[in-house]
Amino acid sequence: MQPRGQLLRPGLDAGHQRCGQLGAHEARDRSWATIRAATEDGLLGYRSKAATLINVRAQSDDTRRPICIYTRHWRDIDDVQRVLTSLRALGIVDVLLYKNNSFTRQGRYGTGASTFIAPAAKRNLVIPKRTREALEHHHAARTQARKAAAARRKAPVPKRT
Repeated sequence: MQPRGQLLRPGLDAGHQRCGQLGAHEARDRSWATIRAATEDGLLGYRSKAATLINVRAQSDDTRRPICIYTRHWRDIDDVQRVLTSLRALGIVDVLLYKNNSFTRQGRYGTGASTFIAPAAKRNLVIPKRTREALEHHHAARTQARKAAAARRKAPVPKRT
């Protein structure tokens, strides 16, 4: 199974108004309708979802429910950047956080859990040092594996007697 990732749009703060006189819930609903339609049209990742108020913790802030957009693979930076560019073109200007699913399964949330970050209204990803190191390690391991496979193909096959 390939490691997948998700682009998270944090919920709007209670006092933040995106469009005209909309409150936080109406703005989130409008953002979700836009993102859902763009996902169905194939403009974003392969799947998206919005958190609801069902089964939330008693101490949680109901304005912090994320909208998630899933990409095929978190290491495909070009695809993650394409989704970010599409979101900005759709008018989503909030800070966007990208987290791979293995972090979610490990229970990693909050500060330091984001694989990529897109500051508010910016069109480029910020790649934290630990993510760059993980990507470099992955690419080095793949290069080494390819060289080993090529060497095995070139090695003469011993004849059986």
